[in-house]
Amino acid sequence: MRFNTLCATCHEGEFSGRLSFDSGIETTENHIRRHAGGVPPDIWRDLAQLLTHTKQTCAYYPMAIEIPKDGRWDSGALAMLHNAKENAWFIPLGHLPAGRSLATLYSAGPLEGVAQIISARFDITDFPL
Repeated sequence: MRFNTLCATCHEGEFSGRLSFDSGIETTENHIRRHAGGVPPDIWRDLAQLLTHTKQTCAYYPMAIEIPKDGRWDSGALAMLHNAKENAWFIPLGHLPAGRSLATLYSAGPLEGVAQIISARFDITDFPL
């Protein structure tokens, strides 16, 4: 979740572009520590692999979570999609047919923020809440 809610917000759409890690793993580690904070080595290695995947394939890394067939996420599943540090969620919608779709967010209390719908090619539409 951390990559999809923090790192990808800057790296989406770069593809194999401007931020390359040709200068070695140490540069990559420094970049990740600067932006993600002090994370254990196994985490920054995972983040580096996710970044490489995003830039090389122009796509998010496939998540190991099943999207509900009816499109409704329960609170338990949503908890797994939450990045508590950034108080952000990354909720995969799966493949949507061409045309209009409706996404509805329900909250027990007031909600403030921005929801983004991001296509497989990183086209982004913002929706203020």
